[in-house]
Amino acid sequence: MPDAQAIQAEVDEIYATELTDQPPHTPTQVEACKQVIKLFLTCFKYNQYDDVRKLVAEDYKQHNVTLGTGSESIIEFAEQNRNPDGTSRMKLSYKRILVDGEYVIVHIQGNLGQEAFKVVDIFRYRNGVFIEHWDSAEPIPAKDEWKNANGPF
Repeated sequence: MPDAQAIQAEVDEIYATELTDQPPHTPTQVEACKQVIKLFLTCFKYNQYDDVRKLVAEDYKQHNVTLGTGSESIIEFAEQNRNPDGTSRMKLSYKRILVDGEYVIVHIQGNLGQEAFKVVDIFRYRNGVFIEHWDSAEPIPAKDEWKNANGPF
């Protein structure tokens, strides 16, 4: 497993290279963006759940009604999407992260095996931890089914 320094380097790389369609961010907004990337990496890629628990409030309010609530709900989701060998079935591609006050909105492409989804995650971020979450996801149809060339992102 990568250490904290390696994860931070990966966070910085993702922020610098994947998020190209972004409004300018203030230093406070940059920090929120990087913290959500760190949350996704530690939870979904590296399953470092002790670090996840440091990023998510114990009373984290989960609005995805297919999950429980509290800090374990994001870990529950990660565990539901693991291969038998423990690796994640999820691959994430960050398209944009928008920050407005306490709200951090993440627009990503998520792949579960061969299925691709466009996802919007909305987090409430306060005092260095994520305290609330909403999401919306839908499958991305095969390209030959698209009715325009704009693409899903």
